[in-house]
Amino acid sequence: MGTILGTPFAGFIQDRTHSYVVMWLTLGVALFSAAMFLLFMELRYRIYHVAREEIDSVPKA
Repeated sequence: MGTILGTPFAGFIQDRTHSYVVMWLTLGVALFSAAMFLLFMELRYRIYHVAREEIDSVPKA
């Protein structure tokens, strides 16, 4: 996906701003944002399921 979407997007940014610095900063921020989004989704998933496992493992009277 990065190659398919990133290449035209990088070319568009470079053509509009005439700067490779802006292009690399923009794509770096996008990559970092995507990584943080995936990290938070994974943490949310783990926290929810670990809490459910602890609740389910408590013996019922």
